[in-house]
Amino acid sequence: MAARKETEGATAPTAPAENLADEVEALRAEIAALAERLRRVAEAGAAEGLAGGGRLAGMARAEAAGLEARLAAEAAAHPLRTLGIAALVGLVLGLILRR
Repeated sequence: MAARKETEGATAPTAPAENLADEVEALRAEIAALAERLRRVAEAGAAEGLAGGGRLAGMARAEAAGLEARLAAEAAAHPLRTLGIAALVGLVLGLILRR
């Protein structure tokens, strides 16, 4: 029985080593394919993100313009309140920046 194990042990490593090399090569090919897919998905996502970012920037500009118009109307309707708020903000900034 000991002789059988030696004989089996001598032939066994070559077959698994070849299978292992084939499996490693197959895994490398799969990883390369996955990396290519990931690159394509990332490029598509970046393009969509840029398009979406442009839309968001346009929405932000419109919102800022609307806010500016509301502030101007409020300042025109209540000039003393606007002056008081501006003085208070200046005082607080002066106290903070003095330190």
